Amino acid sequence: MGEHNLQIIAGITLGEGSFHIQKHIQNKAKDITYQPCISISNTEKEILEFCPKEIGGALFTNRLKTDKHKESYFLLINGFQNIIDVTEKIYPFLIGKKKKSAELIIKFCQSRIKLGRIKYTQEEIKIIEELKEINKRGISSSIN
Repeated sequence: MGEHNLQIIAGITLGEGSFHIQKHIQNKAKDITYQPCISISNTEKEILEFCPKEIGGALFTNRLKTDKHKESYFLLINGFQNIIDVTEKIYPFLIGKKKKSAELIIKFCQSRIKLGRIKYTQEEIKIIEELKEINKRGISSSIN
């Protein structure tokens, strides 16, 4: 994969993407698990069809909410090692909050690979909370 394509994907991620960790509550015991992922959304399918060819992931179609909404698409990349691999490739071209989010998601994935299925550590919970704050809509604290 050429550097030019990585720059394009990083640009798409900067404008339309997100590094986040989804919370899942499983079964009646209410076990909580966290799944890191990279998602990129857009109404132009051609843009998102370019990305999986270069970095992998799965392309999905969002259902229309009303007749006033355009059909939209999203690319989802998950799996600890997949996320690390993709993020490390586009990291040099990221800036601002996306760069900080990329650092955090890599750190979380590396920790999960190392620790396996044990209970989440305080450091992992801190990463989850920090990513949540970065991704919060509206006015947020500045990123150092």
